[in-house]
Amino acid sequence: MPPRKKKLTTNNQQELRVNALNSQVSSLRQNLSQALLGISHDGKRDLNDVYGYPSSLSGDVGFSLMYAMSKREGIANRLTFGTARTCWRDGFEVFDSGEDDAKNVLEDEITRLNKQCLVNKIERADILNRIGPFSVLFVGVPDGLDPWEPVGAVSGDGFKSIYFKAFAYDGVQINSRETDPKNPRFGLPLLYSVQRMSRGDTEKDNELNAMTVHWSRIIHMSEGSLDSDVEGMGYLEPIYNRILDLNKTCGGAAEAYFRNAKGKIAFEVNPEYAGTT
Repeated sequence: MPPRKKKLTTNNQQELRVNALNSQVSSLRQNLSQALLGISHDGKRDLNDVYGYPSSLSGDVGFSLMYAMSKREGIANRLTFGTARTCWRDGFEVFDSGEDDAKNVLEDEITRLNKQCLVNKIERADILNRIGPFSVLFVGVPDGLDPWEPVGAVSGDGFKSIYFKAFAYDGVQINSRETDPKNPRFGLPLLYSVQRMSRGDTEKDNELNAMTVHWSRIIHMSEGSLDSDVEGMGYLEPIYNRILDLNKTCGGAAEAYFRNAKGKIAFEVNPEYAGTT
């Protein structure tokens, strides 16, 4: 008698689906890893290693490299420093369709905030945002409360004491997040730890201690975000390899000229004396 076909149970069918899904995910993960690492020829050639590019998955293309490139490279400096300064050099205007009295009050408040370097500090935070995945602007509100407490009411003329300070990506830690799915701020930071980092580019400015700050005192800047509301993509990351190629080309051409354009002494034998002893 021919063998009876085995009937698959619901558990067997579910197990087969899970195995097939795991196989697809594993294959997709491998292909994605190879693409990001620059690996080709069935893993026999690492393009990042061959061409001298840092590997993004290993964390080599970090904020410190982007920061250094933005200060040293003309194109990178223009995309980070130059673009932000062009954007904020004329300040900003406030348009309100409300009553004239309310509009005048708002304009007066903006003018007084600008005297406290508001535009200048926003510009700095914008530059840092273009270098890294995000930056934050701390607003020092004179409400008499500690920085880790929610911002409170300000009595008197608080505009004389308010201040702003920008912090870069490498000096910001997220201590806690909103975990309630019903809250509109679900997944967003609740408490930050901010600190000015020493990157070896300053001699007089000492590194400050970290400060815990409530989210209501923070302006979080993040451009190029996709599925994350916290981190985006720095302006230099997509073109980092091309800037390295430009340095290789320009530097190699200059070095080749330097080596081959040096004055050389050539000796020529008079044909009358050639072959004589």
